[in-house]
Amino acid sequence: MAIVNENVNAHMKKYEHHFVHEHVHVHVPAGAGFVAFPWAHGSMQETKFSQRVWQPRKAFGLRHVLVLVLVLVILTGLAQAQGLQGSTETQMIAAKPLSTDRPDQTEAAETVPAGWLQVETGAVMEQAGEDADGVAGGRVWTLPGLLLRYGLTERLELRLATAWVLEESEAADISAVVPPGTRKSITERGTEPLSIGMKYQFTRGTLPSIALIAMAALPSTVTGDFPANNPAAELRLAIAGDVGDLFSLGCNLALEHDLEESRSGLHYTAVVATGLSESVGVFVELYGSRDTGDERFRHRADGGLTWLLAPDLQWDASVGVELNPHDGQDRISGRGWFVGTGISWRFPLNP
Repeated sequence: MAIVNENVNAHMKKYEHHFVHEHVHVHVPAGAGFVAFPWAHGSMQETKFSQRVWQPRKAFGLRHVLVLVLVLVILTGLAQAQGLQGSTETQMIAAKPLSTDRPDQTEAAETVPAGWLQVETGAVMEQAGEDADGVAGGRVWTLPGLLLRYGLTERLELRLATAWVLEESEAADISAVVPPGTRKSITERGTEPLSIGMKYQFTRGTLPSIALIAMAALPSTVTGDFPANNPAAELRLAIAGDVGDLFSLGCNLALEHDLEESRSGLHYTAVVATGLSESVGVFVELYGSRDTGDERFRHRADGGLTWLLAPDLQWDASVGVELNPHDGQDRISGRGWFVGTGISWRFPLNP
């Protein structure tokens, strides 16, 4: 049975008022297009501790920098591919199925081959539900989210993630020249904190794959309209395995901690995937979180598909929704939802 790919993404994902989403990855049998969360990466972004406060500032052109980085990475990958000349070692590594950390919320339990760079990027639109007073929720665009994974050894990979975000919301207009109750639109834009870390794969082969992911967010790297957040760190246990020849299962358990305010968050994910053909796979997933001060968990669900366009190139699409919308204490009247799409590819840096 061939594993075709894996899903992912919680690499220090979103902020407090982002209602949903994280990455997940699971092995998929032959015929699946993925083996499954942002960080940035990725979909009903999982809520985080750091809450943004609107502070109008001049927006930086970091989105253009991210686009330029993507273009350079693509050109580098094409140049490397042309210089491979079919070496035996490269062919053997390339035979290892592509395993990505998107588009789901479950991080993959597989690492990138040693000496290879894997690029995972995409766009997500999140719509928050109405609050208890009937006030419309905000909308968040991630354009783009970027995760870079480099295989340092066959079991250890280095990770770097960031995203350019645009948030649209409403707030009470307290100006004296407007009638009471008037609301105004607010648009904020900028980059999320740069997150760096590693993934170490403990087991592989006949045993379920088990990996540990450690990530740290660098608050000083936030740009645009968003103020710097407290430094935060996350530890995530990823487990994945096949059930017969048809299904793959994956789950994550993560603990995130705010290093200054001593606030913590517990996150879980569970995903099942199957292949529809040699290149197309589908998945469904349940995930959620509970932060310090919350009276109960926030539960969400998502699903999607992956399409393996080439052995080292994959396209994906996903949708998700909140199952029990609330702000930690009070129930929210409307359900938040998201839709996203992205692409992942890999290439050797030293062919």
